[in-house]
Formats: sequence, C-alpha cells, structure tokens
Amino acid sequence: MAGELALNNVAASTLDNNSYALNANMAAKIDVEGGRFATQGVYSDAVWIASKDSSVMMNNAVITTKGERAIAVNAQQGAAKITNSTIETLGGNAYGLYTEKLVQGDELSITTAGARSAGFFTALGGTGTLTNSTIITRGELAPGLLAYPGSQIIADNVRIETAGKEGFGLWSRAAH
Repeated sequence: MAGELALNNVAASTLDNNSYALNANMAAKIDVEGGRFATQGVYSDAVWIASKDSSVMMNNAVITTKGERAIAVNAQQGAAKITNSTIETLGGNAYGLYTEKLVQGDELSITTAGARSAGFFTALGGTGTLTNSTIITRGELAPGLLAYPGSQIIADNVRIETAGKEGFGLWSRAAH
C-alpha cells in the first residue's frame, strides 16, 4: 500500500538548502486542505512530487519559497491539482508551478520575483491547465506561461502581468 497523507491546516517550513516542505515520493498520495508550506534555501521546493506514481491535491493553501531554484510546486514526475491557493516565489529560476507530467490549477494567485522565474512552466512532455487565475512576474526573462517543446499549457480566464526585460506574458519555445 502506498503512503497516504490527509493534511488539514498544517504549516510546514524549512530553512536550509535542498529541503522540501512537502515531499511526495514513492507512490505517495497527499491531500491538503488549507495550511502554509514555505521554504528558504537554494533548491528548496515547497512541494516536490518526485515519482510518476505520486500525486498531491491542495486546496486553500499558501505556498512560498525564498531562494535560487526554489520552485513553489515542482511536479517533476508526478501530478498535482492546486485550487484556491496563493503561490509566491522570490529568487532566480524559482518557478511558481513546474511539471514534466501534469499540473492542474484553478483560482490561483501566482507571483514570482527573480530572473527566469516563470509563473507556470511545462517541459519534457509535461501538460498544464490553468483556469480563473492571475500570474504576476517580476524579473528578466520571467514569463507568465512557458511551454518547452513537446509540452503544453491550456489556459482559460487567466490574467498575466509581467515586469522585467524580456518578461514575456506567453512563451512557447521551439526545438533547435
């Protein structure tokens, strides 16, 4: 049997490099209602979904990171569904949402501040959907939505605001 967690109004934070507030790994299933998940440190994702058989569902949560390459929700291999939540990152290459598999978001407020800190980034075949949400980015090369080759983002009723040199609202990259 896989590990399962049901978290209600839990607060979890970390204060060092390579540390996660929530780590879903090895067939984990995590359901979150409310709460705060925060990290400070390099490569310190607030939520990390590291295996293809793991998933995280979050509603009404606050997810924040401070640090270089500290992603708020990193669904690297697994799936995430985030609703009615606030996502904030402060640091370079610190994305709001990232996936190589699947992320679904609805009624999100996503704010990033830092160079190359995309609001929502899909890569390596990842798929993202985002509805009824707002993305604000502040930083050079910090797009609102970024899809790499073979990946996609489907957005509906999403407001994007960027400030920073080459801070594109929407950016779809082609293969070389």
